[in-house]
Amino acid sequence: MPFDLPTSTPANPEIQRLVTWKRLERGQDPPHAFAAERTLPMIDAIAKAQASGTVPDHFDAPVLFGLILSIAAMWQTHSPDFLSVVGVSDPKRRREIVREAVERLLVR
Repeated sequence: MPFDLPTSTPANPEIQRLVTWKRLERGQDPPHAFAAERTLPMIDAIAKAQASGTVPDHFDAPVLFGLILSIAAMWQTHSPDFLSVVGVSDPKRRREIVREAVERLLVR
């Protein structure tokens, strides 16, 4: 499912910084309308794929979406200390790990 969301990458670290800052400083604020507008169609697409049997339904669509986002964001959200222990710095290998983890999450 292709989506045109901005992504946090080493070239765009400001996105993750802004999200983290909001969570720390304004975590009790109501959800931002733009974020909900952008997120709900993706969750709906997952739910439709689950209903058609294309994607397993052992997690509710919003939870599955959150799990996938968390896996994909691992390299930007964990501390450099932890990442040094993991020892994977090659961006291509990191993408492979994320892809494999999501594929395994989607196994029936």
